[in-house]
Amino acid sequence: MQPLLLNIYHSYREQYRLRLIAGADGLSSSVSWLYYTEDIGNISFLRGKELVITTGMMIRSDPSWLYKLIEELAFSSCSGLIINIGNYIKADSISPEILALCDRHDFPLFTMPWQIHIVDIMQDICNQIFMNTYQENTITHLFSDIMTDSSYPIKKYTELESYGFPERAQYTVLLFGNAVSIINIQNHLDSLQIKYCLFLKKDKIVLIAQNCAREIIQNFLDLLLANNHFRQRQNSQVSHPRIGIGETVHSLMHVRYSYENAVVALDAAMQQNKDYLFFQDFGIHRILYSVTNKEILHHIYEESLGILERFDAENKTQLLETLHIYFQCQKSILDTANTMFTHRNTISYRLKKIQALLPLSLDEPEDMLMLQMAFQIRSIK
Repeated sequence: MQPLLLNIYHSYREQYRLRLIAGADGLSSSVSWLYYTEDIGNISFLRGKELVITTGMMIRSDPSWLYKLIEELAFSSCSGLIINIGNYIKADSISPEILALCDRHDFPLFTMPWQIHIVDIMQDICNQIFMNTYQENTITHLFSDIMTDSSYPIKKYTELESYGFPERAQYTVLLFGNAVSIINIQNHLDSLQIKYCLFLKKDKIVLIAQNCAREIIQNFLDLLLANNHFRQRQNSQVSHPRIGIGETVHSLMHVRYSYENAVVALDAAMQQNKDYLFFQDFGIHRILYSVTNKEILHHIYEESLGILERFDAENKTQLLETLHIYFQCQKSILDTANTMFTHRNTISYRLKKIQALLPLSLDEPEDMLMLQMAFQIRSIK
């Protein structure tokens, strides 16, 4: 994970005499890199999460330059701004309007004395970010291997433990599909202060959250989806974000299972046009979705209800619907007739026709279970 601005501030506050003067509520943001600039025009090249340093030399030609700079940095999702004060900008010349702007956008604003060499603080912080990035890449590779290799060596789990991911802990995998901003995801995650691993896998974003209760995940997703920067605009040509959440597991060895759940939940969310779905909520469908050989499910359906479905299509009958309602009515012919607004004799005739067509008995418990399963398969086809 990228270092939090709060941790950077505490690490170098004394050494470089940093002073936080506004935007304290934004200290939970992470920092991707340090960037030096004196030109607002270059801000468009930033990717977000940068901590920016400036001397403010352009303020001599434009008194409103600092206000405009902070507006652009906040809009570009930068983490904060350090002003090297004393030459071009004095500490007492930073207006209340600028402080209010930073507080309004939760954009941390720091000052640093002119005597401090910018190159020194940049070197130290960049080294810290580099080490964090190296660690993050290592963790990403380890988790990626766990999710794709069923014979992953157990001894490798000790590497993840050394990075704060113990073998015995709760892990939940979330899979983000379509166009999603990884920066916005990370911004919201940092505010939760939870241990996580976030990375790209092909065209999807994988989030592995440690010891994160369902309520926290749900609130996180609701806030994320409500964010204007995350949710695509109505006129956008890009698909709406969809999210699948796997079951929570209690060991690193089972993270792959949670990931496979998340893949299924994401597919279902796309099919059902849902923002997000928890695999845990699929009920008995969890068993069916976990069958890797889908041909088995196809044959179960085709050899039972598929016969009725084809007969209905060819003869314009309602045998499949009648059987479904018959089961829902606990095999009561009278209740089935009332539900379908049909005479009970008609229902009895249809049931005899169904029994004649099917290779399964409507009276045998094992055959009944097979038919009930076929209806469940039909609901996820």
